[in-house]
Amino acid sequence: MKLITQEAPMGCGIACAASLVGVSYRDMRKLFLNGNIKDKTIGFYNSDFVEALSKKRITVTGCSAKNFGNRRIKPGTIVFSQRSKYYPVGHFLLKTPKSWMDPWKTGATISEAKAGWRKRFPGKKEWIIETSKMK
Repeated sequence: MKLITQEAPMGCGIACAASLVGVSYRDMRKLFLNGNIKDKTIGFYNSDFVEALSKKRITVTGCSAKNFGNRRIKPGTIVFSQRSKYYPVGHFLLKTPKSWMDPWKTGATISEAKAGWRKRFPGKKEWIIETSKMK
């Protein structure tokens, strides 16, 4: 999985999915229904990931962090961080074998955004989106 920088304010989910699949941000955005609008306005939910990733033969199972419990988060899992002072609208990150892929680790504005690796998940987990290849 490689670093993919988000290209819109609410595009962190697209960037995480793109890194998982191994395509560009723009190619992944095309797989999300109204991706070119939602990545600038409302963001994405579990059902958006189910639809988009199924086009790449990846199944998605989502649940709240509370229901997920203390299980180990496996590489290929997309996790949504709770809203906080640091993430006012929340933020998606991708668990990789190396660490966490953060699609907007640095940069004050979206035009300055750069993806980066994080050793630890920042903040509290709110939503867990597990993925697996379809047979």
